[in-house]
Amino acid sequence: MDDQREDTTSIILSKAFLERNGAQPLHVQIRNAVELAIFSGEIPDGAPLPSVRQLSSELNVAPNTVVRAYQDLLRDEWVEASPKRGYFVRIDTDDHLSDSARSYLMSLLDPVIDASRELGVSESTLLQLIAEQIRTHRDPVRKVAVLGNPENLKSGRVEVTREALADLNAEVVGVSYKDLEEYRSSGTLDDIDIFFLPVAERQQARPLLTDELSKIVPVTTRLRTDVQERLASLPPDVRMGAIAGTRENVSRLVGILKQYHPLRVSPITAHVLDEDAVQHVFDNAEFVAISSRALPYIPSTADIPRPWIEAAMVPDEKSIRRLRLRLHSP
Repeated sequence: MDDQREDTTSIILSKAFLERNGAQPLHVQIRNAVELAIFSGEIPDGAPLPSVRQLSSELNVAPNTVVRAYQDLLRDEWVEASPKRGYFVRIDTDDHLSDSARSYLMSLLDPVIDASRELGVSESTLLQLIAEQIRTHRDPVRKVAVLGNPENLKSGRVEVTREALADLNAEVVGVSYKDLEEYRSSGTLDDIDIFFLPVAERQQARPLLTDELSKIVPVTTRLRTDVQERLASLPPDVRMGAIAGTRENVSRLVGILKQYHPLRVSPITAHVLDEDAVQHVFDNAEFVAISSRALPYIPSTADIPRPWIEAAMVPDEKSIRRLRLRLHSP
């Protein structure tokens, strides 16, 4: 009998659509698919789950991915493990709810169901939303510190990260390196669960995070989307100006600009410590890109005589996926 029910469960789960490059890790998607099948009654109480080897083969994922999904389900008490037999669905209905309490909770769900129908939300999607909310209230809030210099933190780095984690139970804060020193001296570094640290700035932060290295998630960056679109709209033969904070960062900025614009005409460059070179850029370039670090050193952006844009850098998609994966880990 168990073999027959396991085959049925396997068929149900094999239909799960996995986003291979999605924001959610594969083991989380598998866990969600099992939860949804239990919620909807497709997989009944006591039903065996497919073996790790069988489900990993059917979904074309690594066995460890299925193991992590099953461990999450075990931790959340959706399933129980039986030695040498595998995993079985476990639905604990012995909640001792009085009839009045049950009726009250059901009445609260009625408007939610009505609203979902008006919005055209399917039952499976509604059940998934309920499961996500349950996890949000059950799991503790995890604090993510987006590290950077004050200028970079103002350029959208924090907002992009916060938006990318909006569906998770996470608090995202911007922390400058000066703030980090204060956190360290006050002994409150333990309050932060993850440090989202740009690779280009790791040398600046590592001495302050000597005892917190395991909490670091490295960040690689991209130009903010609106900046990409502005550069793409410029003529290919525009004479570009590039101003950065240091001589070393000028070449890095030019390399970044080349990813989004052909730069057929060699750009005019300067770093902020060379005032004459900065003025030369403003006098001769048709369009100027200024790094976030350099912007505070420009006396008055209102007086810049050329069209310009802040070359604001934010976390790229790979870094966001890396961060989400860490947040999904216990």
